[in-house]
Amino acid sequence: MKLLIACNNCNGLGGSELYHYELCRELSSDSNIDVTLLTLRSIDPNDQVRKKLNELRIKQIDTTYNDADQYDLIVASQPNVNNYVIKKYTAPIISIIHSELRSEDPVIHDRIKQ
Repeated sequence: MKLLIACNNCNGLGGSELYHYELCRELSSDSNIDVTLLTLRSIDPNDQVRKKLNELRIKQIDTTYNDADQYDLIVASQPNVNNYVIKKYTAPIISIIHSELRSEDPVIHDRIKQ
């Protein structure tokens, strides 16, 4: 299975960044799952979470990457990320809403399955 995990960025060790790191780490431990992490923010190899993902050999891309890959499933967080993957990819989407209190109103679309 080809899985795309998408989020705003991995520039620190905050809640969202650690959530995505843990998700990538755990899912990549299954040899049947090929994990790619997409961030909307440009990749900075000095980002703390990115260094850890590099150690795990998890592929990382950003919006400047000419991604012709097709994925079986997308797990996306944050409304702007959901809107981006809806436009760019055709795979079903699982949308992760961390907090509606921070203006993260859910994106409603027929490809968002959960």
